[in-house]
Amino acid sequence: LSFFVSTLLALAMAAGYANHSLRRFYQDQIGSELLTRATVFAHELGTRSLDKEAEPVDQHCKTFGRLTQTRVTVILPDGHVIGDSDHDPSSMENHRNRPEIAAALQGQTGQSVRFSDTLRRTLMYLAIPMRQDGAVVAVVRTALPLSMIDWTLHNEYRHVALGVALVAAFFAVVAFYLARRISRPLVDMRRTAERLAQGDLRAPVALPQGE
Repeated sequence: LSFFVSTLLALAMAAGYANHSLRRFYQDQIGSELLTRATVFAHELGTRSLDKEAEPVDQHCKTFGRLTQTRVTVILPDGHVIGDSDHDPSSMENHRNRPEIAAALQGQTGQSVRFSDTLRRTLMYLAIPMRQDGAVVAVVRTALPLSMIDWTLHNEYRHVALGVALVAAFFAVVAFYLARRISRPLVDMRRTAERLAQGDLRAPVALPQGE
């Protein structure tokens, strides 16, 4: 029993680590894809005067988002949204304090995962700064839903669970065989000892196999 339980615990730990590694792998893949799309979009915007051309920027966000199935948002340094692929920028709140935006305004690549109140689902966000003459003039943010990871991992979990069940069944058979092989001579010895204690001097004594 202890051998079988130890095996199950080891399998459970291995499966848990595998699932964690798979989630990290897919999140890293999505992060890389978001960075590529944000870079391409920022290059397409170029160095146009963003604060004076909000409407073309918003239209470009919607076109790019539709073609790439990605949410794209453009934010000015004061946090004002001037373009979004999924919503009207004028109805969106100030984004300056969003963690990925704050990092991009500092000249870094910002990334975060959180629930979107606007879209009502969990998204991964990645934001990069747009510079002009060394200063950050806007932030381009791309986002993808993590539901695609959950769907992919759900299928992976099914395969992992099936593999764990098969391995556990194999070790159960092995553990049962080993337990029977170890315990059978002990049982025979106990029975012989009981018969000898009752005065049966003809009680057979089991010999180890191979003797």
